[in-house]
Amino acid sequence: MRKTLSIIGIYLLSFIYFVMILFLSHLTNTYALRTTITPLDLINSLTGLLFFPVSLIWFRALIRNTRDNPGATSESTLNRGVDSSAYFLAVQTSNATVLIPGGYDSIIFKVLLLFCIDLILYIFSLPLLILMILSKIFNWHLFETIILAVESHRYRSEMKPSKLISPVDLQKLTALIQESQFKLIFIGSPRDRLSRLIVPKLKYALKLNSMQVYYFDFADADPDDYQSLFNRLGITTLPSLMITNGDGSVTSIDLDHLEKAIQFWSQKSTSEIQPR
Repeated sequence: MRKTLSIIGIYLLSFIYFVMILFLSHLTNTYALRTTITPLDLINSLTGLLFFPVSLIWFRALIRNTRDNPGATSESTLNRGVDSSAYFLAVQTSNATVLIPGGYDSIIFKVLLLFCIDLILYIFSLPLLILMILSKIFNWHLFETIILAVESHRYRSEMKPSKLISPVDLQKLTALIQESQFKLIFIGSPRDRLSRLIVPKLKYALKLNSMQVYYFDFADADPDDYQSLFNRLGITTLPSLMITNGDGSVTSIDLDHLEKAIQFWSQKSTSEIQPR
């Protein structure tokens, strides 16, 4: 039922674009409408009936099947109320403008943005469809590669240096493990799908508990360099989230329960530094 409604919605959207382009293409300089049929009308009809619906359904399926987490919550949403940020009308006030009431997070803005994006897809639906067909036939994986590149870029943006994230190299990682204080360490990579899936939950837990994580990107190092260290620590799977024990060993954190684990270690580290 949901799939049927989705297809109906796509054809309804296609009809709206068809009427828009038909109207604009027949509008003269004197604001009158031409009644003659042109080759553009034929292309517009084929686009509305075939090219756009097929390409949009296919393109959405590619995104749905390739993206790490289609339903992932944006950082701005996770951030609300966690770090004492002030919000007005459920949106960040810095995003609110005269042209965009309510800010970029408002439903109106998102609907208009999607409408404009789909309009661009409508205009270029024929070459887009041809590219998808060729990519499928010759196994180019063109769109999958682009989508994954976008996901990797988003991961790097999330893991850039901040008060929550502190990237380290292998030498610094080794030194952190030997320190006497508790340290939270995350080992991941933008090339790793599970790493990209974990980041939103990890950053939310860090903000909620005011903790910092030291991040090591294993893709930037030679496996021969870090493999001996990982074997000594008992790290057998990547990505990995761990707490240093202060004696050269680490305690691995179950990624399925990282929020509770980070909360526990945050409370424990706080109690350790409180004067007795």
